[in-house]
Amino acid sequence: MEMKTCCVCGQQSNCHSIKSTCSNNVLDYCVNCIRQGYENYDELVNYGFTFDTFNNKFREVVVIPTLRYYNKTKEQFNADVESRKETKYGQQA
Repeated sequence: MEMKTCCVCGQQSNCHSIKSTCSNNVLDYCVNCIRQGYENYDELVNYGFTFDTFNNKFREVVVIPTLRYYNKTKEQFNADVESRKETKYGQQA
C-alpha cells in the first residue's frame, strides 16, 4: 500500500491497487471503500448494464452501496448507462 488518491472517495490514503469489479482496469481503492463494497461510478456506468440486469448478489453487494455513496437513484444510474451507450456507440439503446 502507498499513499494514492482513492478512485471512489478521492481521499489521499494508503490505497490498494486492485482490479475493478466491473472491468479489467486496475484502480486505487482506500480500505474504507473496499470494506463498504464501493465501486468507481464511471466504471460501473461503463460496464453497460442497467440496474435490473445485474445479478442479485452483485446488485446487493456492489451496485446498491455504490449508488447510495454517490447519492444516485437507480433511474439516474440507468439514464447514465444509456447516455454512455449513446456516446460510446453512437446509437440509442
